[in-house]
Amino acid sequence: MEERQAPDVDIVMVPMHPNVPDTTCVAVFDGHGGPAVAACIAEKIIEAVISTEAFQKDNRSPESLALALCEGFLVVDEMLKKDPEYATSCDEVGSTGLFAIITPKDIVCANVGDSRCIMSNSKIPEVLQLSVDHKPDLEFEKQRILAAGGTVFRGRVCGGVAVSRSFGDLWFKRNADLKPHQQLVTAEPSVRVQRRDPADEFLALCCDGIYDVMSNDQLRKFIRSKLKNGVKDPKDISEMLLDECLAKGSRDNMSAIIVLFKAALQK
Repeated sequence: MEERQAPDVDIVMVPMHPNVPDTTCVAVFDGHGGPAVAACIAEKIIEAVISTEAFQKDNRSPESLALALCEGFLVVDEMLKKDPEYATSCDEVGSTGLFAIITPKDIVCANVGDSRCIMSNSKIPEVLQLSVDHKPDLEFEKQRILAAGGTVFRGRVCGGVAVSRSFGDLWFKRNADLKPHQQLVTAEPSVRVQRRDPADEFLALCCDGIYDVMSNDQLRKFIRSKLKNGVKDPKDISEMLLDECLAKGSRDNMSAIIVLFKAALQK
């Protein structure tokens, strides 16, 4: 697995916990308004997840890992609100969060914002998208924003931030009468559990700068073409991908983690 990192993007690729040595986590945090929140979350997120009651009780089942991710995302966002360094300086500084736990049997993906995780399986014609693009125009996001007293203007929450879920962006989370998941912008993630299969080829976790110029299907075809041509190092594929997106005109943050599974390496 490998990536190339943009200035406002932080990457996490580490073993999950000593008690589960066969489990790995990979994550991308794409900052907006500055890099501070992305850097802070990248540093604290794993400890927040493994410290949850759900993870402490059961660090194996996908249901427990999904719950731990939900709890961990909200806990680490609350840390920002209570930290004097961030509480007043991150009103409009925030970050997407895309976090995948890879176990021998499952992939558990959680996200806030519009960084996206896709998965390719050689037996399935469609690209599997394991994350949700949290845009204010989505009906279920818009309903929460309106219920919190906000508006959606030109695809932005109250004319401000362009994602409806994120870390940071504390100005949008200050209503004392609302719970964290009810705020204008929330750090409550969408979570999907995907059962692993021998035909799984790869995961790709990318910032929106990639998807600005490539669809899910185009990204899959690009990675498959490199594998077919004998490129088996995910670092090389990642570099080629980012060069291709630059050539296509992308100017947003671009960072990509590519995780290759056995089915891809055996072709």
